Amino acid sequence: MKTNLINGKIIDPLENYCDDYLTVEDGVITTPDKQAEKAINLKGYYIAPGFIDSHVHIFENYTSLGLRADQIGIEQGVTTVVDAGSAGYSNFSVFKEKVIHTSITNVKAFLNISNKGLAEGRSELANISDLISLEEAVDIFKKYPEDLVGFKARMSSSVVKGNGVKPLIIGLKAAEAMNVPIMVHIGNPPPYLPDIFPLLRKGDIVTHAFHGKPYGLYDIKTNQILPEALSALNRGVHFDIGHGSASFSYKVFSDFIKDHQEITYSASTDIHNENINGVVGSLMNTLSKMMALNIPLEVVVKSVTSIPSKYLGLSKKGNFSYGSDADFTIFDLIESEEVMEDAQGNKRKIKQLMIPKMAIINGKIVWQDKNF
Repeated sequence: MKTNLINGKIIDPLENYCDDYLTVEDGVITTPDKQAEKAINLKGYYIAPGFIDSHVHIFENYTSLGLRADQIGIEQGVTTVVDAGSAGYSNFSVFKEKVIHTSITNVKAFLNISNKGLAEGRSELANISDLISLEEAVDIFKKYPEDLVGFKARMSSSVVKGNGVKPLIIGLKAAEAMNVPIMVHIGNPPPYLPDIFPLLRKGDIVTHAFHGKPYGLYDIKTNQILPEALSALNRGVHFDIGHGSASFSYKVFSDFIKDHQEITYSASTDIHNENINGVVGSLMNTLSKMMALNIPLEVVVKSVTSIPSKYLGLSKKGNFSYGSDADFTIFDLIESEEVMEDAQGNKRKIKQLMIPKMAIINGKIVWQDKNF
């Protein structure tokens, strides 16, 4: 049965969809057909390809950070979430059973290069013997090719202890062997960014790219972006917001988009149990903060649709192309006087607040606001 999605304001990240309605059939987007048997009236709200949050923590009950996937997925209008390294080789089968199998939201994952993931604390890269081997990498990607999108390595001093970039080098060897990206968390050094960036390859992802901590993206002496960062961007390394409890600065991000308007980036939350009721709250909040910096709505939508879908290898998501998955985020923009903080406590007035209204997966409504 064909279903038309009508009366919506279409935001197409690829900017090539010409009709004013969408038709879905058998879970995918198909050629527009005004004779479709069914219609969903979107009541003038915005419709975009299903939003992708590429950095979340949802290994609920097995890690201290874990949230329920649908709580920060469909119930916030987000149709796909990617867990960023909560599970490793030793416990990914549990993650598959307890999270992926039980969630309505589409769930993918970056595998932590520590075999324990975050299940036994947050210094998971302190012991080199705990890190994944090439044989283990081949084994797990063979078992779960539809679930895993890459590896995750957290490059902060509290995580690696005295190991410097050694864990990253091990993770990169696994990523190269499996031909997948590695997502690298950057934070308090050591290791320092000039030692991290040169190791990264085209397609790898730097999350928390715009944090406001010392020794970040900008040289503290010259106030210019690190040359190693520019070199990484020029060879195809992706930058991701990864807001988190302490990893998004209005100033750093503003400086970056002012100086490097030609460079794309993705938006994600790093949402978890310790910040969902605080500075992060939701992906919609992060996107509203971006709009407060005068980033156009179309660019904001790209940052959670076509851009992450490309580097995650999810070609059937994040666009309105015929044959793509019929996953949609329906949202509203409301005028607001609300003030929101970045992760450093700096405040901005949010002129327009993005509000989720409905989530559609495979052409079916899986959540909607009670007042829709």
